[in-house]
Amino acid sequence: MKQENSQKFSAGGDYRQTLNRLKTEFERRYNDQKQASIASLTEYELLRTLGSGAFGTVIMVQPPGETDIILELWNFQADGTSES
Repeated sequence: MKQENSQKFSAGGDYRQTLNRLKTEFERRYNDQKQASIASLTEYELLRTLGSGAFGTVIMVQPPGETDIILELWNFQADGTSES
C-alpha cells in the first residue's frame, strides 16, 4: 500500500509533534474524568441470566422502553458473594 507524502513522518519534528499532541490530549482527558454512574438492577428489564460463578452473576438486561439496546450487567462482589 502506497502512502502519500503528507501522511509520512520525518524522523524528527512531525513524530515529536504528534506525540506531544497525543500526550496533551491524554492528560486533558485523564484530568477531566467524569464520575461513572452506578447501575441498579431495578433500572433495567431483566431478560435472562447469562452465567453465574464464584464471584457473581452476569445478566442480560434492557433499558425500559428500548428495543434496540441489549446490555450485560455484571453483578459481582469482591468477597465472592453475589447479590440477588
